[in-house]
Amino acid sequence: IPAVMARLKRVAAEEGLPLTERSMTYNSRWAQELGKWAEERGKGEEFHHAMFRAYFAEGRNIALIEELLPVVAAVGLPQEEARTVLEERTHKAAVDQDWDLARSRGISESVR
Repeated sequence: IPAVMARLKRVAAEEGLPLTERSMTYNSRWAQELGKWAEERGKGEEFHHAMFRAYFAEGRNIALIEELLPVVAAVGLPQEEARTVLEERTHKAAVDQDWDLARSRGISESVR
């Protein structure tokens, strides 16, 4: 993990992206599902940038609905609709398809 973080810091610095030290890694699955929903609503790029800041710059636990909803609101999307998206898992299949595509191209979630 230290080698992965060192590379991530280097790439972030090269790209001018904010990156904070984190002691925990959080499951991003719900953020991915909200990302699909935000894309459908015409706010995908805004949402993805805001979620990047929340997770990588602010170190927020994006595995918690209470941490995701303020990000949703910050980009002008309705929080209650976002909560429904998560509770009903309306975009689970779309994210599953993305993961299947990644795996078919040799990309996995494991750190090497």
